[in-house]
This record gives sequence, C-alpha cells and structure tokens, in this order.
Amino acid sequence: MTDIGDQRLKSAGGIAPFGYRWKDGSLVVDPIEAPVRKLIFELFVKHKRKRVIAKILNDLGYRTRSGAAFSDTTIDRLLRDTTAKGLRIENGQEVSVEPIVSNELWQKANHLLGEKRGRPSVQLFAGVAFCQCGGKMFASRVLEKYACLSCKRKIGAADLEEILISQFPKLGSGTASLASLEESWPSLTEKEKLAIVEQLVSRITIGRTTIDIEFAVPAHSFKTPTTLQQNHQGTETEHPSRANAAAPTLNEPMMNEAEAARFLGISKMTLLRRRKAGQIGYYRVGFRVLYSKEKHLIPFLNECENRSG
Repeated sequence: MTDIGDQRLKSAGGIAPFGYRWKDGSLVVDPIEAPVRKLIFELFVKHKRKRVIAKILNDLGYRTRSGAAFSDTTIDRLLRDTTAKGLRIENGQEVSVEPIVSNELWQKANHLLGEKRGRPSVQLFAGVAFCQCGGKMFASRVLEKYACLSCKRKIGAADLEEILISQFPKLGSGTASLASLEESWPSLTEKEKLAIVEQLVSRITIGRTTIDIEFAVPAHSFKTPTTLQQNHQGTETEHPSRANAAAPTLNEPMMNEAEAARFLGISKMTLLRRRKAGQIGYYRVGFRVLYSKEKHLIPFLNECENRSG
C-alpha cells in the first residue's frame, strides 16, 4: 500500500524538492516546508556561512524531510536549486513553478556562494586571548580553535570573532566609526581586522560559561559574559517591547534555547513562537539568543499565571 504522503512527494517527475509537494501532477508550495526553505535564504544572506545556517536550523528544532539534521552540504544544495525561485529543470526543459523566494534573494544568495570566502584567521586574537585558569590560549590553524595547553579548554576562532563584533555597537556609543564596525566587519581584510583588534582589545578571558572582553578604550571599558554554546534566533526581527539591547550583567545567570525551554516546560518551537510574539524577552549576542531567568523567564511565567487566574 502506498502512503498518501508519499504520493504528495513523489510523481512521474521525481521526488518533490524540499518546500514543494506534488498535486495533480504539478509542483505546489508545501505550507510546512516552504517557510523553512525561505528562512535558509534569509539567514544565509545575513550570516554567509552554510555551517552556521545548518546549526541555527538544527538548534531551532527543524529537520530535513527524512528527519535528519541539516548539514552544510544540504544547505548548499537547497540554495543552488533554482526551483526555489520558480524555475525547475525537467528533462532539460525549464518549467515554471510557484516561487518560494524572490529572484533577487536567490541571486544574492548564490552570488555569495560563488565568492571565495576565506576562513576566519585563528591568529586574530594571538596575545590577547587567555584562559580563565590563567594560561594563554594558543591558536591552531588546523583545528581553527584557540586552546589552553594547561586545562585543554577550547573555543572556535569563528565563535570568538562573532562574539567580539557583537560588542562593537556598545563600544561605539556615539562614535560612528566604531558603531558601524559590526556591519562593515565582513568586508575587511584580515590585516585590517588585526589592526582593529590590536587597537581596541586589551584582553579576552575565556571561561567555561563566560567570556570577559576588556577593551583598551577607558571611557567604554566593560566586561560582557556570554555562553560558549551556539544558539540562534529563528528570526532577525526583535520585538521592541521585549528585546533587551543592554548586555547581560556579570552575575546574571543565562540560559540557551534548550535550557530556557526546559525551565519553562515548553518545546523550543513554542519558545520561539512566544518570543516572536513579544511574550518572552531575550538578549541577542552576535548570532546567539540568550535568556535571563530573572528578567525574561520568571516574568513570563508570572504573566501566564496571572492570565490563568
């Protein structure tokens, strides 16, 4: 017996691409998969790294049609496939279908795919990265990580770079050249990035759950902790009444997506929906979303209790 779901996905034209299904012999947009396919393009245009996009989707609970986790290879294939912009190739012929993304968005994503993007330089923080145990963090170009020889603590070079650039708007506070660094950073050469780090960063101390960044600008010196786990928002839109622009304080316990969902007793998808609706506040640090137990989660629980009462 053939499952009805299989019939929607398979036809004489082959298996329907992710984001589509077969209906009466024609490809139509699948209302469940299509938003995920569109999200892949939007996230890639912003972050420009396939592996990062795969992790974002997996952290949010999304899976491929087979139930497997997304990989950078899958992301590459879905971005290059022209079906998403409404042009499917069948037996060498072009067939028009309903697009999931605009031609402009598809072209922009594929232009980025065609660029030769160098990996982050693991030497960017040489001399300023230290372990919380007191040891110096040494860079490994093979592993693309900084590691402490004493306690073996490690952090990815790309992760450390993302955390640093997320702090530039706060450091700028009125200085246009500094405030715009976050936006212009991807277009800088490694030499230019290194010059900026040497001028602005005094010391980076990497702990098990926190990272303290000491800037060499006395008027704007601060320390900002952030978790080393990579968690990301499913949307780039912050609700103005809930998103907290201020950085977490040093003594404030922070939770990632999975930890916050467990604390609230809901799924990560429900947490995402609540956050998008502006019902749960959060901090944004680079491409991570963090939650404060006291400032975000407990107030949400109190609101739920008041509504039910």
